[in-house]
Amino acid sequence: MRRLRFGAVATALFALTLVTSARREAHAEPPNGVTMVKLLGPQALRTFAPTSNRIAGLVALPVGTTAASLGLEPVAPGIARVRGSVDAIAAFGVAHPGMAVEVSPPLHMLLDRAGAWVRAPRARLEKGVDG
Repeated sequence: MRRLRFGAVATALFALTLVTSARREAHAEPPNGVTMVKLLGPQALRTFAPTSNRIAGLVALPVGTTAASLGLEPVAPGIARVRGSVDAIAAFGVAHPGMAVEVSPPLHMLLDRAGAWVRAPRARLEKGVDG
């Protein structure tokens, strides 16, 4: 059996501590999109809205609250969308501190990789199909 040096043991314990604390924090509170937008500042537009210059965030509505009453777009029952600049998203967060806002970069399809995922090259070879 190989012996670990003190440095390796310390590094392993440190990594275990990070993982354990990350797990604890992961269950503590969902990420807050308003905080992320504020932290990124001007970079938030490039991250969350590279083509539209309007960040979109989803908001979980409290029971009895409508999207229209908050000036938001309805998405589904209990969910609304807030759109705007970094300042608009930050202002919404200040005006409604108890409401969580989720933001994410825009999704885009990876059609150049889809064929491999569905095994299209194999089907072409084995079955002689191309559509």
